[in-house]
Amino acid sequence: RIIIDLDSHGQVTSSVTSSTHERKSKTNVIVKHGKLYLKHNAFSDDIPIAAVMRAMGVESDQEFVQMVGQEPGFANLLSPSIQDCKTLRVFTHQQALEYLGSKVKMARQMFHRRTRSKVDEARDILANVVLCHVPVVMFNFQQKVSYLALMVRKMLLAMLDPSAVDDRDYYGNKRLELAGGLLALLFEDLFKRLNSDLKRQADAVLSK
Repeated sequence: RIIIDLDSHGQVTSSVTSSTHERKSKTNVIVKHGKLYLKHNAFSDDIPIAAVMRAMGVESDQEFVQMVGQEPGFANLLSPSIQDCKTLRVFTHQQALEYLGSKVKMARQMFHRRTRSKVDEARDILANVVLCHVPVVMFNFQQKVSYLALMVRKMLLAMLDPSAVDDRDYYGNKRLELAGGLLALLFEDLFKRLNSDLKRQADAVLSK
């Protein structure tokens, strides 16, 4: 479920908590200085939304705007985000993947440094971690692009009409986290940390 809310600065945010049998993650689209960014803990920094779209195969600015919607005011609200991508000189699908690869957290890079390039790591994160409940088959991001465009669309509608912001106290917007699920998440985090530490120590010993 897409939740439209206001952050501590009064800016509109869009958030989705994804859950599959393998992982659980939260994806946010936020506003900073009038520009839209994707915020996810797999990346060390917030990613311009236009760069994410390019990395998923939407290289045309016109296609991006049309997927979000053609309501009056949408193009003006999206223009700073599109211009931000051009400032970073991210114009193509490959350049976008390289940019996202440079923003992947070091822990993931260290874990996969011998088997994956930064581009492959960025592509894998987009396919399997960001909005992980939306399936991606053979790196066909069409469904995920449509879902991300819907998140952006709901944000823009809320920016134009504050009444479109969701009520955080509405019971239908609540999610119950039971003890078993919370323990599973805690175990998963600690087990991943254990594997990472073991791999780092093994690499240090074997490299001597």
